[in-house]
Amino acid sequence: FNNFTSLPGDLVFSVIQNTGILMILVPTITVALSLGISWVVLRSKVPGRSIFDFFAFLPHTIPSIVFSVAAWLLALFVLSDFIPIYGTIWILVLVYVIARLSYGTRMTNTGMIQIHKELEESARMSGASSGGVMRGVVIPLLTPAMMYAWIWIALLTYRELTLPVVLSTGDNQPLSMVVWSLVLTSEYGHASSVAVIMMALMIP
Repeated sequence: FNNFTSLPGDLVFSVIQNTGILMILVPTITVALSLGISWVVLRSKVPGRSIFDFFAFLPHTIPSIVFSVAAWLLALFVLSDFIPIYGTIWILVLVYVIARLSYGTRMTNTGMIQIHKELEESARMSGASSGGVMRGVVIPLLTPAMMYAWIWIALLTYRELTLPVVLSTGDNQPLSMVVWSLVLTSEYGHASSVAVIMMALMIP
């Protein structure tokens, strides 16, 4: 147990906190955006609405390392004067959400296709607004698909390594990055103990 007791407690606490923030915010924002995109693509009459689906799926075709380097350059040399998010947890949240949007939209699209439009039409005939239709008909029926998407994206966020390798600093490291850093410095005992902590936290 020496490898556990000799871990710096403040580092472990901060990276667990960072990982927890990512696991809550990324799937929540991603699922909400996915629901909105699916609604626009499958239910609205917006001209060129398929473009939304195209751009939502586009990050899936880009290698994660290319995506993270592009976000790194954008944050450092374009957005630094306006939105200084480099080195904060928010750049990871933003990049993770964009990278995982393709996963969320696939599941919300599939779920929404299975909901017949007549259910929404009957709700409107009964006096429900568009927001009322979403709250009373669409979201309750989509809840299982949204929950599956939320859990799936949360687990993908938890184990993600490629994106934070480029974008993380000492202040916004997730657990996976700490394991990788310890391996690179040949601290295999500490790396193994953090990996065990990761697996224990993932069990629930």
